[in-house]
Amino acid sequence: MAKKIVVVNSYKAFPPIHGGHIAMNGLYGNLARWLDVEIVDFVDVNLMEKKRLISSNFTQNSLYKDDIFDEEQNFVSHEMYYSDDASKTFGDTSIFCDRNYKDVQRFVDEIKHVSEDAELVIAEHPYTYKLIKKACPDKRIWYRAQNVEYDYKISTYSNLSEKDRLVKEVFDIEKECCEGSSLILTITESDKSRLVSLYGVSPEKILTISAGYDLVESNFMLPSTRSKSSTLYDAQAFFLSSYAEPAVDAAKYIIDLAKKIPNVMFIIAGSIQRGLVDIELTDNVIVEGIISNKLKSEYLHTSDFALNPIEGGSGLNIKMLEYFSYGLPVITSEFGARGLNIKDKEDVLIANTNNLVAVIEEFIKYSTCEKDRLTKNAYNTLINHYSWRSVAIKIIDYIRENSIFNIEDIERPVESDFDPAYDYLDKRIIERLCMKSCYIWGTGPNGTACLNLLKNYNINVKGFIDNDKSKTGKTLLGQTVSSPDVYFDGNRGDYIIIASRFFHEIYPQILNKGLDRSQIFIFLEGEFLFHDSLSIASNESSQSV
Repeated sequence: MAKKIVVVNSYKAFPPIHGGHIAMNGLYGNLARWLDVEIVDFVDVNLMEKKRLISSNFTQNSLYKDDIFDEEQNFVSHEMYYSDDASKTFGDTSIFCDRNYKDVQRFVDEIKHVSEDAELVIAEHPYTYKLIKKACPDKRIWYRAQNVEYDYKISTYSNLSEKDRLVKEVFDIEKECCEGSSLILTITESDKSRLVSLYGVSPEKILTISAGYDLVESNFMLPSTRSKSSTLYDAQAFFLSSYAEPAVDAAKYIIDLAKKIPNVMFIIAGSIQRGLVDIELTDNVIVEGIISNKLKSEYLHTSDFALNPIEGGSGLNIKMLEYFSYGLPVITSEFGARGLNIKDKEDVLIANTNNLVAVIEEFIKYSTCEKDRLTKNAYNTLINHYSWRSVAIKIIDYIRENSIFNIEDIERPVESDFDPAYDYLDKRIIERLCMKSCYIWGTGPNGTACLNLLKNYNINVKGFIDNDKSKTGKTLLGQTVSSPDVYFDGNRGDYIIIASRFFHEIYPQILNKGLDRSQIFIFLEGEFLFHDSLSIASNESSQSV
């Protein structure tokens, strides 16, 4: 019988929308070849609490936090505000998790229960360590350090009014987690050295496992076989990133760079979009929000090169591996290539702010043979060093070599019909949405993610709705943002999809206007929560939101 491990993540782990999600899916999905894996995560509302089989031997167990949701939002409002504008907040609740989740008895009881038969419990972030320690004081605890969290928060909190106090708190949180964990898993050797230097932990209790990427062979496309997406430009560059201050700085640099290279089209995509509002763009720059897998694949196949001028953060840039898997040549900063076994002019082109324009112009003149050579080398490096299965094997070997616990020699196949791009969308809901036009209420990351997913199904979206009057009349991803009155006064027959974390305030606002519940849908973090007329909700409380 296979041994079991439990993983505790401080936010919702699935569907795999951004790099952190994809990494968890890749690592633990492959560890499930030898171990039974249960990942416990936290979701905003009880409409979503459930256990879900991600793949054979790999389970997601979501715990709702709606009884502390308001308190969590108050934390963001009162502590995570910007120094130049106190009304503007940074929606990071990780410190709140460290402070409060250990005091929620439901969380403690559930983690204690699911860990009773587990050999070890892994903290995916340092913020869940205190909760795990309280629930499982006698269990072996490991910490998977996706980066050096203290260094990462120095950059991401740099514009916050309370940055010094918050960063000091992160230091204390990570220090306690590193000291209390029996093993720390790091992505790079530089992260390992930094943790030793910062917290004085022994190098012997740190295992560098690197990071990986799950290959789909059909994705790989050599530059010589690509079709140009446009004849208006000599080349198209692609930069994909989630929101973080170093990434925002890199995107702003690209926007300025575009002015110097008007013959190149620059595509910037991902949740990084929210850090680029009100920035004037030249005609050769397109900024997208969170994009669907379908659109991302299209950009990765039609672009001429990926651009990665990142200069801050820690850990390993998973997006680099994704570029390699698609055969997309990469021009990167030296920092952007950190932790990867790659060489300049062999696998990628490495540039700095002083010569990036020249490197791009030189690359455009490369023959297709030279471009193919770069991508072939990068792809082979990916296959040989960075598959998630090879990363999982490092952990399995460590457990066996150090007699942590016994693991069967048999490697089980990973069996799953789960498609992370589509299976979180209830097909009954999609069938209903195809019957009418709809509006999306909410212009944040959930709203843009909803729009991009609906595009996969050719569902007619007429526009966005937002209570913020300053957004009225503006456009987002080609859609006009309207006030609620535009919908209530002339479009009441259309469906309305609430795509906002504050749906529990928006929902009664809509009902008070006399709209039938059957016309209202709720979309959050990649999936529809429920729809009244379809009785999708799992309990009665969800009907009274």
